[in-house]
This record gives sequence, C-alpha cells and structure tokens, in this order.
Amino acid sequence: MCRMSVLPVHAALGVGRVAAGSLFLARPAAFARLLGVDSVTSGRLAWQSQMIGAREIGLGLGLLAALRRNPAPWLLAGALADGVDSYAFTARARAGDVRPGVGYGLGAVAAGAAAFGAATSRSHTSRARADTAAAS
Repeated sequence: MCRMSVLPVHAALGVGRVAAGSLFLARPAAFARLLGVDSVTSGRLAWQSQMIGAREIGLGLGLLAALRRNPAPWLLAGALADGVDSYAFTARARAGDVRPGVGYGLGAVAAGAAAFGAATSRSHTSRARADTAAAS
C-alpha cells in the first residue's frame, strides 16, 4: 500500500474524529441516549462524553497535522483508543447495559478502525525506517 493511496483515507479518518469529537462536546448526552441509557443517567454521564470528545478531537487533529510527515504514532494511538472502545461496547452489550444491536455494532466498527489504524501505522513505520536507512 503506497503512502499516497492511504493519505486521503487517513485524512478522512482525522476529519471524522474531529467531527465525532465535536458532536460529543456539543451534545454530550445524545450518545448515551443512542446506546439506550435513560435520560437521567445520560445527563449525569455528560462529562464523560465530553472527555471522549476531547480525546477524539486531539487524535484527529494530531493525525491531520502529521499526514505529510509520519502519521504512524497518531494512527497507533487511535488504534489503541478504538481497541479499548471496541472492548467496552461489546462488554456492555453482552452485560445488557446498552442496546445490544448498537453496542455490538459500534464494537465491530471500533474493532475495524483499530485494525486499520494498527495495520497502516505499521506500513508507515516500516517506510520511515527504510527512508532513514537509505539517507544514511
């Protein structure tokens, strides 16, 4: 996979993270409601949604800023966050704490994003090492 072929996908991933994070900040209780959490609890959990929003904005902006250099660390950080999200969505769906269809669905999406981020970060890391070796 050449660097230019994934650049638009990585840019879309960065923009998507910033957009999702902005929604978490603007409407913090809405995500909990989507998962099936009652309105009182979702209101009490709004601060956690805002923390998630800030995390997503930070990961997205970091990835966008690094696209022309080496986005591997930002892709790996996003993959780690997405992997934890996948586990959390799936575990809460299995426990019956969130709507199963939504929880399992978001768990699958997060797992796919984690796998993509990890795989493409590895290709960038290998390419950066090869570029460094060729320059010396």
